[in-house]
Amino acid sequence: MRSAQLRGLRGATTCDEDTPAAIEDATQELLRAMMDRNELAHDDVVSVIFTTTRDLTSTFRRPRRAASASATSPALRQRD
Repeated sequence: MRSAQLRGLRGATTCDEDTPAAIEDATQELLRAMMDRNELAHDDVVSVIFTTTRDLTSTFRRPRRAASASATSPALRQRD
């Protein structure tokens, strides 16, 4: 049986434009990179917290949707 590990990770990304598609793409890219770099599988992730800067106004739920598409939910999203 594999022992449980607790890790805290933080990442950041940018968007070239304030569109739902750009936000989703950037979020998926970041999550995949973080999971790959840290050798995490879907079942290793307990929760994800998203924040955005005030200049990203085209969508509020898009990062959570991108996380679900990257198989890293459940996710809680808030604004900085």
